[in-house]
Amino acid sequence: MQTLENLERKFLSIIPIKPFELGDVRATTDSDKQLTAEQAKQDIATLAQMFINAYGGWPFYPKLLRFRILNKLNRIYDKITRPITAAELFTQLKPIIEIMPDNHLWIKLGDNLAKYPHKPRIDVGTNLAITHGNGKKYWIDKIGNVGVIAFSKCFAPDDKENMEQFRNRIRDVMAGTRAIIIDMRDNGGGSPLIMSMICDEIMGPVGIPRTKRMWSRTTPQAQELYQYSTLSRDHIDKTVDPTIVADNTKFKLPTDYKPLYDRPIYILQNNKTASSAEHLQAQLRYHPQMQIVGSNSSGCMQYTNYQTLKLEHSGILIQLASVYAEFFGIKHFETHGFTPDIKCLDGTDAFAVAMVDIEKAKTLQSQTSER
Repeated sequence: MQTLENLERKFLSIIPIKPFELGDVRATTDSDKQLTAEQAKQDIATLAQMFINAYGGWPFYPKLLRFRILNKLNRIYDKITRPITAAELFTQLKPIIEIMPDNHLWIKLGDNLAKYPHKPRIDVGTNLAITHGNGKKYWIDKIGNVGVIAFSKCFAPDDKENMEQFRNRIRDVMAGTRAIIIDMRDNGGGSPLIMSMICDEIMGPVGIPRTKRMWSRTTPQAQELYQYSTLSRDHIDKTVDPTIVADNTKFKLPTDYKPLYDRPIYILQNNKTASSAEHLQAQLRYHPQMQIVGSNSSGCMQYTNYQTLKLEHSGILIQLASVYAEFFGIKHFETHGFTPDIKCLDGTDAFAVAMVDIEKAKTLQSQTSER
């Protein structure tokens, strides 16, 4: 009878363990490329080694899920007795990727992409950067006494001067407003730089962490691969795998803390809001007047610090993360994302809902003052 331990030993011994080859996501791949049975088997074994020896999420997957993944790979491996094409191999690997709950994980061959499946888009309105920004990535303005900050994509300004210009625009749109609406609907992520800057302008320079704890893989393969990463590993204990790279479990705001912006904040999201576009929700959870409006976000931050790798013979690309993150108060983040405080039904505009809530609060405050 097969066990997880037996399958891991098998795949780690089939071919020599070696550093993984980086892949270029823009490279063209021949889907009709013919592979011998031995070449296909070697690529399957390499993929299994990637999971076992370098994937950040592997040690944290339930044992039964790890067994299912390796057992499926093993069945494919054992059944290959004839030459196949790269496309045939991709088709057989696709269902395995689709059971792995990691929204940053994918395999790609040509234009074909396989990943953990997303639910259909829930319509809670269109991002204001698209409707007001004339196709731009962002739109920053005031509507009456409400500040609106909309990003359809997270991006990094070209230089420090442009970053400072963005910082000043954020400050201007926050000044004198009774509330801020931050629109992140359909924003699939990108660079987190501006998101961190917005958090600082709202919360102040208190260093609010996004995650509770983070672990990194430290096997020789993982260390060889992630030398290309921007995440520092100089301080970590490389004798332990996985090892803690960040522990924020004891983080607390000062007792006399007050956010720089101490009025209501509404973050608009839907189930296409992902990755860096979820950073604000993670960091602004300490703000006493922050509310999320819309539907659940995608859930795309638990597995991070990823690289694109290539299977040697088929040319199949895989995006693989070396880091696993744990969040405050949220389990199984990739399957749930951030839950809205004000949930919108499909077909309801989250922006309109936020504006109504702001108006209700204004009316209530006025009535209270009159008394």
